[in-house]
Amino acid sequence: MNTTEKGNKFENDVLIYIRRYVMSSKSFLNPLYCQFYTKKGYYSKERNDDIVVDISVESYSEGATEWSLLLVIECKDYQKSIPVDEIEEFVAKLDQITGKNVKGVFISRSNYQKSAIEYARSKGIALVRMLHENQVEWILRRTPSAISITKKKEFLDNEIIEALTVYDFKGESEFLFGCVNNTNSTSITEILNNLIGKENKSIFQKLEDESSITQNTPDGSPIVPFIGQEEIENYTLSIINHCSNRFSTNRHVDLIAICHYITEKYHVKFIFGCKLGIDASGREILGKILSSPTTIYVSDTLEEDSPRWRFTVAHEIGHLILHQSIDLASIISTYLETDRSQSITILDQEPNMIGRLEWQANAFASCLLMPRDRLYEIVVSHLLEYKVNNYTFGIIYLDDQPCNYRPFNQLISKINLELHVSKQAAEYRIAQLRLLNPDYARRA
Repeated sequence: MNTTEKGNKFENDVLIYIRRYVMSSKSFLNPLYCQFYTKKGYYSKERNDDIVVDISVESYSEGATEWSLLLVIECKDYQKSIPVDEIEEFVAKLDQITGKNVKGVFISRSNYQKSAIEYARSKGIALVRMLHENQVEWILRRTPSAISITKKKEFLDNEIIEALTVYDFKGESEFLFGCVNNTNSTSITEILNNLIGKENKSIFQKLEDESSITQNTPDGSPIVPFIGQEEIENYTLSIINHCSNRFSTNRHVDLIAICHYITEKYHVKFIFGCKLGIDASGREILGKILSSPTTIYVSDTLEEDSPRWRFTVAHEIGHLILHQSIDLASIISTYLETDRSQSITILDQEPNMIGRLEWQANAFASCLLMPRDRLYEIVVSHLLEYKVNNYTFGIIYLDDQPCNYRPFNQLISKINLELHVSKQAAEYRIAQLRLLNPDYARRA
């Protein structure tokens, strides 16, 4: 693949990703009034000619014939750091485009020089780095660091800056890192909404229901969208917030209430207590999702509202929410809808579309059943109860000594009781949230 072909492929990947983001209706932009272009020209008075940009998203107010906001995206797939000169040239392009409300995003596979980041911040340009897939470990757990809960944001900010500036950076459960103004984030929603600005929120009204588009590779085959941990946290938090007034006084997430909400919103039918049989490899099928009409099935071998039943249901809801824009049947076969959907450990040896698809559904289930803030409350309560105040090796330090292992088991049991999840799921969620010391997190 020559340089031009490589650049065109990256631009196509970015276009697919940005379209998915806008069409998900998570942004301030209404997807009904957005147009997407590649290599389109925009008039420059200084040149008396058009400036051609890699990708542009034109957003309109309802009934308008001219765009109200223009999102311009520059794409670079370099084998070297992006220097400040590239950002200066991009800013110069934006300044010459006729019209107000022009916003710029610079997206690269490679890292940025620190001066490039500082200059972009000063000019209100969003910088994004999208890692190559071989630079990402799609695992639910992440190696935690010595960090207290109150310092979590500071640590994550530092990690994002490292991802943006270090050439050979390796991501864990995140493939996208970005910054704009004073915000560092792994969430494309947060990055682009910050760039677009709250002042535009009233202009571009969001849809009540999510829209979706079919996403394909250049050869027409379906793809699994890249969705990192933070985006999945946001999806599940939105669902929990929508359903909060439906919840009973249960301490754990009311999954039945969520199923009712999902049924109304997505017109999906849940059928519990089915005989789903076994797959071709002889493994029991515990849950599956089918379309036309959209139906989620759960095996009769699972006791309703048991931890494993709950994870199965949440996993299938994850497929529904995250993968509604792709043809699941063309990507996965029956064997994936088996007991593997119950395992929090996720496919370290499968960094492909199927592995990513299952990682996303598992991560979704984990976040939905163990909301981050609720889990923090339980952990903090536990630390106070046992007077734990030494965070040198992580929030929860675990080794083979009974004096450390006993309180850990008691914490897992507490999460199991209060959130009604399996102990294994609780342990992995703690590790994923960087609340467990590194050595034991790696064993999870």
